[in-house]
Amino acid sequence: MSEFKPCPLTPALLTLLQTSVNLQSTQDRVLAEWLHLSPLTVKSNFKRIHEALGVHSRDAALLTCLENGWIRLRSNGNDRPGDGEAQ
Repeated sequence: MSEFKPCPLTPALLTLLQTSVNLQSTQDRVLAEWLHLSPLTVKSNFKRIHEALGVHSRDAALLTCLENGWIRLRSNGNDRPGDGEAQ
């Protein structure tokens, strides 16, 4: 059994990563539009994530968080960002 590791990321940074998984995109523009942030904010947040996790890529950050259970893969259409919100 693996040892529990506390997450070093803020809720906002985890939201960015979870949204990246849910949208299946790591593109600044796509994530920024969805999260109502500027693309530069998304880019700087990924830099903070890389530093906090000691990784050098967005894919490595996502994998680290998935492996530690800090974010999860979308299992069905019911947990996509925006589900249940008025259109």
